[in-house]
Amino acid sequence: MSNSNIQWRKLLLELTVIFFGVTLAFFVENYREKSNERKELEQVLSGIIFELNYLAERGSIHQSAIEANIAQWQASYDSGVMAIPGFYRLPGSPTPPSSAWQSAVSTGTVSDIPADLRLEIGYFYEEFIGVHSNYLRYTEITEKDLMPTALKGAKFFYDSNGELAPGYKVHMQLQLEYASDLKQLTQTARELVVTLNGFHERF
Repeated sequence: MSNSNIQWRKLLLELTVIFFGVTLAFFVENYREKSNERKELEQVLSGIIFELNYLAERGSIHQSAIEANIAQWQASYDSGVMAIPGFYRLPGSPTPPSSAWQSAVSTGTVSDIPADLRLEIGYFYEEFIGVHSNYLRYTEITEKDLMPTALKGAKFFYDSNGELAPGYKVHMQLQLEYASDLKQLTQTARELVVTLNGFHERF
């Protein structure tokens, strides 16, 4: 065998080794990238599920407290007692947390969630934030009018005939509407958690 043939065979062998080495490296890198993406998606899903569970839990608590406070006022009013109108202020921040969802959107990880489920979650968060925006509007009435009036005494909420002033009736009605919205959103959050857990188990 000539030296020329030997050189060609040697070169071909080296090229083959290089090709398989590069190909193997590509597949390893691709596998590692897919594994990292999977881990990131798992973290995002866990964060969203935790956040939805929290919103459902707190939403149910706030809804019950609002309805109980107003029911207590109604019972007093029906018995002829001029009580302070029922009201409820959210403890802590008046705006709901949405950092897990916002993080998924900002990093693009949300694109790994099926489009229909992604739409449902996005719509839920928009509704939840919108409902709390309504709460912020009438909580100003609570802090600037109702609470200062309460310091003066329950009788200042009523007219000379013992009727509750219309503005305070509206205020309680708005709170009941907010409680109703929270009830619906709480149910939606729980349903989304079930759906997300199912998706989490499948991928």
